[in-house]
Amino acid sequence: MELDTARVLTLGRDSKQATYCIHDDLVSRQHASIHWNDESRSYRIVDRGSRNGLAINGKRCNTTLLQVGDVIRLGMSLLVVVDESNRTAFAQAKSALYRNSGHVLLTGEPGVGKEHLAQQIHRHSRRRGKFIAVDCAALNHDTAVRELFGIERADQSDSNASNTGLLGAAEHGTLFLNEVADLPNPIQVLLSRVMRRNRMRPVGTVTEQETDVRIVASTTVPLDRVTSRGMFRLDLYARLTDIQIHIPAIRERRQDILEILANLAVSEGLKLRVDADAAEALLLGAWPLNVCGLRQVVARITSRKSGVLDLATLRKIEPALATELKSRRNSPTRSSVKLPNAHKTLRERSSLEQLLAEHHGNVAKVAKDLGTTRAQIYRWMSRLGIDVDSLRGIG
Repeated sequence: MELDTARVLTLGRDSKQATYCIHDDLVSRQHASIHWNDESRSYRIVDRGSRNGLAINGKRCNTTLLQVGDVIRLGMSLLVVVDESNRTAFAQAKSALYRNSGHVLLTGEPGVGKEHLAQQIHRHSRRRGKFIAVDCAALNHDTAVRELFGIERADQSDSNASNTGLLGAAEHGTLFLNEVADLPNPIQVLLSRVMRRNRMRPVGTVTEQETDVRIVASTTVPLDRVTSRGMFRLDLYARLTDIQIHIPAIRERRQDILEILANLAVSEGLKLRVDADAAEALLLGAWPLNVCGLRQVVARITSRKSGVLDLATLRKIEPALATELKSRRNSPTRSSVKLPNAHKTLRERSSLEQLLAEHHGNVAKVAKDLGTTRAQIYRWMSRLGIDVDSLRGIG
């Protein structure tokens, strides 16, 4: 669903009363509403007196301002607040990668899926050669020259006979250089020359050979800074960045977590069913290992020979995630106002005072924010002993 600054979005089970219908028996007919808040320049969500309540990022909540990445829970249903412009930009960048034939530099934290994206780039490129991957950190100068550029010997009976090298093996295909910043400097010189001239010279010969290889490199370090400090060659950096794309950490794209988990499970022959509590814990995880962390979860589920992931199972295979969710649920609510049903009461005076201060004492705006009437706000203020006259001059 798409949020609109010009209208209130109502979430609920009743298709006639709710703008966005959620087919969940634990969701009320009109469960919550989301509207634009002019003062904060952000959206506010409000519980409309629902039967089972509202939670934001695991915490019970009556009303709060929403931020990108927030996880909203209504009944057994989960929603993630997404900046669609960022999502669209990333999708467009990937689409451009598939159409373009230039060399590529992929950046991002460890485990975000750089090699997986490199493989997708190769598949969409329609290059008829192979996809070859190499870990640059595992190469020293001596091995790197032979492994990348190959070796040619006159005596073919030699036990160490000629080999084409990785560049040769990737002819008409793609060579993926993982952690390219770890390439020894002399190899950077040679690789830059190959990329400039599309020719290479194997070890043991003076004859150059034409080569047609697309280079896709990855790094977890800011290569522009490393280059500016003289720790990476500027000419190679320039040639690698025909196209550059940054892959966000999965905690920055929570909406993709469950889909990635499901795809990993399918790749292991596992049809996975995740219940709402476990899904909420997964969405709220920090995931320092990114996709690698999700892959570990799938491996542990597979070893248990179970296709069901509930909170009880999660406590056994990823106890930190279950503990974090419990801690969030036990923390104080982000707002103690029970809203916006006009027949409900405020639990704390400070909650209403906070909202009035946010709106500089404008009762009409507070009423709009809470989805109720000005008269109800005045009744609450009177009941809680808030001086109406003292607030009229605020702002």
